[in-house]
Amino acid sequence: MALNLVKFPLEILLHICELLSHAHEPSLRCFVLASKYCYSIASCLLFRTITFNITTPSKLQAHVRECTRLLQRDGAFHHVRRLVLV
Repeated sequence: MALNLVKFPLEILLHICELLSHAHEPSLRCFVLASKYCYSIASCLLFRTITFNITTPSKLQAHVRECTRLLQRDGAFHHVRRLVLV
C-alpha cells in the first residue's frame, strides 16, 4: 500500500524536509524527486545555499548560467540565502 503524502499536514512535511536537509542532504534530493508536490514543499530548502566550485573562469560562468536558468525556471531566486564560492 502506497503512502499518500498529500494527507499529511504541510507543517509536518516541511519539518521532515528540514530534518532531511540537516541530517542527510541526498535524502532530501530523493524526497524532491518523488513527486511535483514533494518538490514544491522542499524547493525552499533545496535552493537555500548555492555552492560554486571555482576551477576556471569559463566553468564558473557555465555553472552560474545553469544555476540562473534553474532558479528562473522554478521562480526560486527568493529562496537563496547563502552563496558559497569554493
